[in-house]
Amino acid sequence: MKIQIRFVILVAGLLAAVGLFNESRLHALRGERDRLRAEVPKKRSVPATALVTAIRKSPGQRTALLGDLRNHLATLHDPKQVEEVRREAFEAFARGVDPGSTDSDIEWISGATALEKALFAEGLTYSSTGEASGRWLEWMALNLNPAQLGQPVADLMEEWTEADYQAAGKWLATTAESPAKQVAVQAYVEAIANYEPQVAIQWAMTLPEGAKRDASLSAIHGNWPLDDPEGKTAFQRAHNME
Repeated sequence: MKIQIRFVILVAGLLAAVGLFNESRLHALRGERDRLRAEVPKKRSVPATALVTAIRKSPGQRTALLGDLRNHLATLHDPKQVEEVRREAFEAFARGVDPGSTDSDIEWISGATALEKALFAEGLTYSSTGEASGRWLEWMALNLNPAQLGQPVADLMEEWTEADYQAAGKWLATTAESPAKQVAVQAYVEAIANYEPQVAIQWAMTLPEGAKRDASLSAIHGNWPLDDPEGKTAFQRAHNME
C-alpha cells in the first residue's frame, strides 16, 4: 500500500511541477492517492496513463519514477494487470521523448531491462521523435532482437516517411546495413510507392532476394499511381507480374 501511495504522490507531484496536466485530471489523481491511503489492506492499480506528463523531466526524476513503477508492479498479483500497467507505462515514457534531449533519453532507457526496452520501442512515434527518428531507429537496431524489430521499426519509419520522406530516405542511404534497416526499407517502399514508384523500386531492389523483396515489389504493384497505367504495365513486365 505504501508503494502505491508513494507512486501516486510522485506522479501527482511531477504533474504539478510540469504544469501540463489539466486541473480536473490532477484532482482525480490526488483523489486516488487519498482513497489508497484509506484502504487497508485492499490494493488498487495506479492508472499508468498518468505518467504521460511526468516523463518530460530529468533522467534522475524519470529513474525515480521508474523505480516506483517497478515496486508497484511487484505488489500486483494478476499477470494480465502487470502486463497492462507495464505496457501503458513504457508507452507513456516513450511518448515523453524529445528531439532536443535524445542523447539523455537514450542514455536513460539504456538502463532498462530487455522487456522494458521492447515496450518502450513500441510506444515511440514520430510526433515525439521528430528529427531524431533516425537515432531511435538506430537505437532499436542495437537494443532489440530481430523478433522484436518488425512492428516498432515499421511503424516509426512509416510515420517519418509520411511526414518527411526526403529526410527518411537520406537516413536510409547513410545508415549501416542491419535487420532493422531491412524492415525500415520495406516500410519506406510501401509509404512512397503511390507517388515515387521508381524510387520505391530502387529501394526494394536493395533488399536480399526472397520474401522481403517480393513483398516490397508486391506493395509497389498494389500502390502504383492510378494516373500511370503505362508505367505499371512496364513494372509488371520487368518483374514477371503479368
